[in-house]
Amino acid sequence: MRLSHDYLTEETAAPVIAALHQACFDPGWTEAEFKSLLSVPGGLVQITSLDHNPVGFCFYRLVAEEAEIITIGVLPEYRNRTVGAQLLENGQERLAGLNINTLFLEVSETNLSAQKLYENIGFSVTGRRKNYYTEAAEKVDALIMSKLLNSNNFH
Repeated sequence: MRLSHDYLTEETAAPVIAALHQACFDPGWTEAEFKSLLSVPGGLVQITSLDHNPVGFCFYRLVAEEAEIITIGVLPEYRNRTVGAQLLENGQERLAGLNINTLFLEVSETNLSAQKLYENIGFSVTGRRKNYYTEAAEKVDALIMSKLLNSNNFH
């Protein structure tokens, strides 16, 4: 599967990422919410496309030599087809090229498929946020995961 990856920092990315987010999550974030996120310095949007049709996205927040994945998603019909892994691998290459040393994310302790994906590409659990998410009216923990991108920069 040949995917292309585009990186955007402008608020003009908001309609595309909002539509993707709403197709991936219920409730999805709105265009206004993404415009607000993109108005703060350090926001980077990755759109992953198949034959010029967006199928996945990642919103990163970059601060100094670290980045955090704020939200990430792949359209349901493209899940379990390596899109998520390719999206993240390409994103990590881009971030490393921007001198980002460490990439962080949070994932629900109940989202086992996402945890497996992250572990398979080198993330490890580095912490836990108690009762961070609400799922089906119950509080669940978030696992904090991280990965070194430019480990050669650590001497």
